Amino acid sequence: MRRAQRVQEQGNNRAVNALLFRWQCFGRLPNGRHVLKISETIYKSKIRPWAKTEVSEGDVALPQRLAAEPAHCRTLTAWAADRDFIFPNTKGGFLDYENFEARVLAPIRIKLGLERLNFQVLRRSYATLAVGGRKGTTRDMQTMLRHTRPDTTLENYVKDVPESVYAMSDAMYEEMAGPAAESEAFASLPSPSGVQ
Repeated sequence: MRRAQRVQEQGNNRAVNALLFRWQCFGRLPNGRHVLKISETIYKSKIRPWAKTEVSEGDVALPQRLAAEPAHCRTLTAWAADRDFIFPNTKGGFLDYENFEARVLAPIRIKLGLERLNFQVLRRSYATLAVGGRKGTTRDMQTMLRHTRPDTTLENYVKDVPESVYAMSDAMYEEMAGPAAESEAFASLPSPSGVQ
């Protein structure tokens, strides 16, 4: 279940795609990078041998660290044949995304006190963090989300956080936190990205 969450948290997969990957979808490109090929979707609990749109079909790039997990897990699962699902249910079939949301995401939502947490929220959060953090271009995000048009990505997925909001947040923190000397102990801690 955690592997399925991490693949979905990458934001590049609609729920119907993330839980439907078969081992034959997991591939390696000549440059050594791993991809998942989208060629099937689920609609009303039925597998369809096509993607939602033409743009949705094709290879989805996987982060290198994440790509190592399925390769290792394939050696441990009872369902390792090419046509088997990477994220099988207890009988080897595909996971129903609504069931996954109810059993996995709902308890997380409740624990965190969130109003909503579903695959759509994960995709939108991923897009906002990636574009807002300047991790790539709008075109990169459009490709990762498998959108036909970049305006779909910008209008419906990326929520702009203006620099003025960060400036206000910094100013409020400085006012509430008091003198800088109290927070100097944290200055030696590495930043989340590992860059000082």
